[in-house]
Amino acid sequence: MLVEPGMLLIYRSADKHPRLNDMLVEYLYDYVNIYDPGRVDEAFLSVQRVFIDCETKGVVQSIKSYLINHPKLAPQT
Repeated sequence: MLVEPGMLLIYRSADKHPRLNDMLVEYLYDYVNIYDPGRVDEAFLSVQRVFIDCETKGVVQSIKSYLINHPKLAPQT
């Protein structure tokens, strides 16, 4: 899968490099909401499927419990 390295970077940078993690998540947010305003739903679904697929295949343990409420990450991200 071509997205595995990116997902691993996001997942593993949360502890040691929280600002990098915030920037990567901001990039995904901008991609979904700004890149093509007419296709926001499609872009969101695509990013969501990648996250679910990586979790299902065991690339990352748990996105919800690890990334969403991580104490070192910015709350607005």
